[in-house]
Amino acid sequence: TRIAGMVEIEPWWLPAELQTSGAVAYGLPVALENTVGMRFAFVPAGSYTLGSPSNEPFREIEEPLRQVSVSRAFYLSATEVTQAHWTEITGRKPPSIFVGGDLPVDSIDGIEAVRFCNALSAAENLEACYIEQTGRVGFLGVHAPGYRLPTEAEWEIACRAGSRTPFSTGAGLATDAANFDGSDSQ
Repeated sequence: TRIAGMVEIEPWWLPAELQTSGAVAYGLPVALENTVGMRFAFVPAGSYTLGSPSNEPFREIEEPLRQVSVSRAFYLSATEVTQAHWTEITGRKPPSIFVGGDLPVDSIDGIEAVRFCNALSAAENLEACYIEQTGRVGFLGVHAPGYRLPTEAEWEIACRAGSRTPFSTGAGLATDAANFDGSDSQ
């Protein structure tokens, strides 16, 4: 499980005109940084097409095209949560396979992810979005003021970055975009 974030595409993943016009319309900053140095980008409310066309290579059966509406604008981390941020908030090193302060947290489960979100909320003096009781997690909803994991729709909207292609960068990934070893261009 990875936490509340995105692979960073400079300067942000949404087209600048969409991000800027949306933020200006709400009177909000296009980007912000919290007290621990995590950067967040504005994602406007609106209607989006999610899923994949039936002729898209490597498409899965559960990816039909569909319209979704996101009723509230939100901020999403510009990167995945780094191990340095995890350590600063939790006071312990994450159980990551690849180790380094600027590397993303990996190898955690959903409970650990929501605990991090709650700890980050507490560090920022915000109400938690999750309640944990007896190993079960309750979600207070997308309107709760603290940090939370993005919904599936929010995640895909940010990943697609306004595009209709499989990746925000186009039909495939180049080594410099995300495919770290360049062994597969799809």
